Amino acid sequence: MNKVYSSFSEAVADIPDSATLMIDGFAGPGGTSQNLIRALRDQGARDLTIISNTAGLASVIGFGTIPGQKPIDIGILVDNGQVAKVIASFPVSPSPSRPTSFEKAYQRGEIELELVPQGTLAERIRAGGAGIPAFFTPTGIGTFVTDGKEVRVFEGKEYV
Repeated sequence: MNKVYSSFSEAVADIPDSATLMIDGFAGPGGTSQNLIRALRDQGARDLTIISNTAGLASVIGFGTIPGQKPIDIGILVDNGQVAKVIASFPVSPSPSRPTSFEKAYQRGEIELELVPQGTLAERIRAGGAGIPAFFTPTGIGTFVTDGKEVRVFEGKEYV
C-alpha cells in the first residue's frame, strides 16, 4: 500500500460509511489536519465515529487561529450530518454561550457521545497501537462512566 497521496481528496477517498476515525484536536487549529477534514467533508462518508480529545473546540475557541479565518475542525463534519458518534474527553465548549456544532447536535439528539476520562482515552489509544484489545482501569468507578461497561474486581478493587 502506498501511503503517499497526490491530494487530500485521494487520501480520504476510500474511507467508508460507518468508519471510526481518530482526529487530532485539543482546543485550537495548530496541528489539526484541516485539509484532510475538509476533504472528508467533501467526500461525504456518513455515520462516522470520531475519536478526539475534544469535539470541535477550535471553531469556538480558536487558539492560534489566523485573524479573519475560521478554523476547520470536526464541527464541519457534524454540521454536514456525517458524524453519528463522538468519543471524547472534553466534548463541550468552556463557554456555555458559545456551544460547538457537536454540542448543538447532541442536544438535539442527533449524535451519540461516549465520554471518556482523558487518561483512559490516552491509554486506549496506546493499548490499541500496541495490539492490546482491552484493559481495566479504576478511573470512573462509582460514576456514569461505568454505565453499560464491564466492571471487574482485582485484589479487592473495582476496575472498569
